[in-house]
Amino acid sequence: MHLEIATAELLRFSREDFSESQEIWRKEIRENFQKMKAEGSNLPQLEEELIKRRKEGLRHAQDVREHYESKLERANNLYMELTACMLQLEKREQELIKREQLTLYNKHRKSIVRPIIKAQEKLDRLGKKRTHRSGSEVTTTLKIHGPKKKEMLVRMMNQVATLPVTSLSQLSVLKVCCLRRT
Repeated sequence: MHLEIATAELLRFSREDFSESQEIWRKEIRENFQKMKAEGSNLPQLEEELIKRRKEGLRHAQDVREHYESKLERANNLYMELTACMLQLEKREQELIKREQLTLYNKHRKSIVRPIIKAQEKLDRLGKKRTHRSGSEVTTTLKIHGPKKKEMLVRMMNQVATLPVTSLSQLSVLKVCCLRRT
């Protein structure tokens, strides 16, 4: 079939031209076969190079993965440490808030001085008072009459005895108040 197509061209050639063309074709075919043989012997080398490149790529990918995993582990450890520190900080903050609330509660409790001063003022209003001045010191004496005033004085002394003394200044005020009453 191919010969039928090429018949017109082949008939135009003379025998000499056809033999020259045939000789050229044979040379081309030999050269192509030699190239194929040469490349065929290089195929194992090409395959080895390809395998080598793939192994190097695989090693590189494994190195990158190991590096990533080590960085990820380090980041996870740092996150865990940070979380632990945050929990400790929150715990300390809660303890601090509790302490502040306790101190505020203790500040709002009745102080020792206030009830004593109020009782002294009440006694001063109820009783008759005399004031004597000796130098720069002012002393107050009370005249206690009747059982009601005596009971009030005893009650006030009991209150003073049950209250805790939290500072030296409160103790000195207590001392002064008790000295004034006696």
